[in-house]
Amino acid sequence: MEDEAMNKVPARNKLAHAVAWAAFAATARLLQSHGEEELGDYRRWLMDYVRRASLDVQSEVNVNVYMQDLITAHNAGAVLNHCLRVEVERGPSRVMRTGAIGIR
Repeated sequence: MEDEAMNKVPARNKLAHAVAWAAFAATARLLQSHGEEELGDYRRWLMDYVRRASLDVQSEVNVNVYMQDLITAHNAGAVLNHCLRVEVERGPSRVMRTGAIGIR
């Protein structure tokens, strides 16, 4: 799965999807169930999927890191209470859910 657009995708993601691709392509060729054009289309789709999935995971990681840093800074007293708005909802199951933490 070598391609310039794949350079930013972590090697682990590329390897996992490349193994799946190789197994599928080998089986398809063995059984003669898909032509080269279909395999090429699937390969391009898979590469695009891997790129998008990698970006999605990275954006989630960035949000998690930001929220953890914000909580740590708040607990250390570096962020004042009046800078945050914390909403707490209590559901019928008595489980406390914390809503959005917004910076004013």
